[in-house]
Parts: sequence; structure tokens; C-alpha cells
Amino acid sequence: MFNKTALLMKNAELNHAKPLKYVVIGTDVNRDNGLCEVLNHSLSHLEVCHVDIFDSRVYPGQDFADINLEFTEKPKKHKIGINEWQHHQYHYYAVDLAQQPRAVKTDIHPALLFALNQLEGQITAAKTADQLIMLLLPTGWDSHQDETAFCGKLIDGQLMSEADAKKYRFNNQDLVYFYEQVLQLYKANKESVAGIYWGLEGGYDQAMYTQQIPLMLTTLALQLKEEPNASPCLMC
Repeated sequence: MFNKTALLMKNAELNHAKPLKYVVIGTDVNRDNGLCEVLNHSLSHLEVCHVDIFDSRVYPGQDFADINLEFTEKPKKHKIGINEWQHHQYHYYAVDLAQQPRAVKTDIHPALLFALNQLEGQITAAKTADQLIMLLLPTGWDSHQDETAFCGKLIDGQLMSEADAKKYRFNNQDLVYFYEQVLQLYKANKESVAGIYWGLEGGYDQAMYTQQIPLMLTTLALQLKEEPNASPCLMC
């Protein structure tokens, strides 16, 4: 099976003399099951922290019980809606939006806060071990509360309500905060970052792309405007 994120990781492995740490954060509404399969079966010798944010209700056969069948070891439960599976050096964190609602409407979504905490922890561990981090961000906006495509919000034959979308999906404030924090962590730890890949994975209706691409690029530009040497490290 070919997966572009996995191919980038393999390429990074071949082009660095010392082993890297890899952090993958997937934010589209469907599970990164293809990538998970490749990393679990073919690249588990790599040191990978894979945070996969998804809603198990949108696509069948992708809940925690199904994921259990893909791994031989039992999961570690971090909190409600977040389980971690491990195979060799591959750590897979499944973050189910169906079990991770926003508690207060003005709060940053807890799924993104968990992902940022994992990233910060991996950077700290890499610095301690004198390693470099490769960050891969397969980004999709079908997890946005304003997505209009049915395939992002159709649950048990019913379209998710606006109130539920505000609890179980991301908004612009969430995403801008996530982009800003990723870049802040990069700027504070540039010597430990081998590269950042920002890939666009989802967002089914054109209106979502039209809204979100300028938002992301503007946020990145503002964060990197005083970083003249940042561009060689960042791939979009």
C-alpha cells in the first residue's frame, strides 16, 4: 500500500544519517487508517508518535473496538475518547471526536490541545536524546463545524445539528490557535526540527477550501515573517 505521508517519512529516514523522531497529527474527520496500516506493518522500526483525530461515527468500522483488531497489544487509555496503541516504536493515539466534545463554547477544542501537548513532549524528548523531529501534518477541513458535505456530518442517517457541530467539530479559532502553536514550537526549537510537511487532505466542498486555505496561509505567513531561514524547513 502506498501512502504519501509514509513515503515522506521513508524518504526522511533515507536522507538522515541519524534516526529521526516523527510526529504525525491528522486532523481530518476520517481516521488515518491507511497510514496507520503502513506504519504499523512496514515502518514500526521508526520512532513515530501518530495523533489521529477523527469521528468514529462518520465512517463505519473505525472505532476503538475495530482498532483493537489491528494491534496485538491492548491499548493504554489516556482519558475518555483517547487511546494509545503501540507496536515496536510506533505509537498510535486515536482521538475520537465522538467522545471529545468541547466543554465550553469559547474553549479551544480538547482534541487539538492533546495533539499540541504530545508535540511539545516529543520535542522535549528529542532534545534530551539529541535527535531531530520530523513533523507531518495531514490537514483536512471536513472536521470544521461549517463543513457542508454530508459525508463529514452524516451520523446514523441524520445530519449533525449545528449545536452538535459546535461541540464535536473545530472552528476557525481552534485552527488558528493550532497553527500558531505549531509554529511557535518550531520557532522555539528550530535546531531540533528536521522539517515540517503540511499536507491538505480533506474538506469536501469548495466553500470550505476557499475559506480555510487563506486562513491557514495568512496565519503561517504572520508567524514566519520574521523567520527568513524558515522556508527550507517547511513544505506545504
